[in-house]
Amino acid sequence: TQKFNRCFEGNADNPRIQECEKQLDGYWRLLYQYGLKDNRIMELEHHTSNASIVLRMMYRGVSALVLCALALPGFVLASPIVAAFRAIRFLKVKVGITNNYDEVAQTKMFAIFTLVPTLTVAYTYALSRHSALRKYCKWFAFCFPFGLWMTMRLSQDGTA
Repeated sequence: TQKFNRCFEGNADNPRIQECEKQLDGYWRLLYQYGLKDNRIMELEHHTSNASIVLRMMYRGVSALVLCALALPGFVLASPIVAAFRAIRFLKVKVGITNNYDEVAQTKMFAIFTLVPTLTVAYTYALSRHSALRKYCKWFAFCFPFGLWMTMRLSQDGTA
C-alpha cells in the first residue's frame, strides 16, 4: 500500500489517476456500506463452492460456541460488575446531563479501581470459608483479574 500511495501522490495531477482514485473511493464506500472486505469479493469471483461456505459457517459457529462456553464462568463471576454499571447508568440518567462528564472513562476507572479489587477480595474470602478450597485462595486472588480479561477477550472473539 505504501507503493500504491506513492504512485498516487506522485501522479496526482494525471487525469487517469484522478479517475482511478474516484472509482476506488466509490468502491471502498460501497464495501463499507455493506460491511464487506476485499477478500470476500475475491472469493465470490473464484466461485467458492456452497459446501465450502457451509463448512466455514459450521466451523465458525462451533468456534463461537466453544469460545463463549469458555467465557461463561467469567460472565457469572463478573455479573456484579454488569449490575453495578447498570445502576450507575440509571443514577446518571436520574442526575441529568449537567453533572455528567466522560461516562465511559468514569465507568472504566470505577471498574478497574473499585469493582475488580472488591470482587477479588469478596470471592477470595468466600473461597477461604470452605476448608477444601482454602489452598486455592491465593491462586484465585492472583488469577481473577486475568480471568475477567480473558472472559472479555473470549467473548469478543466468540461474537466476532
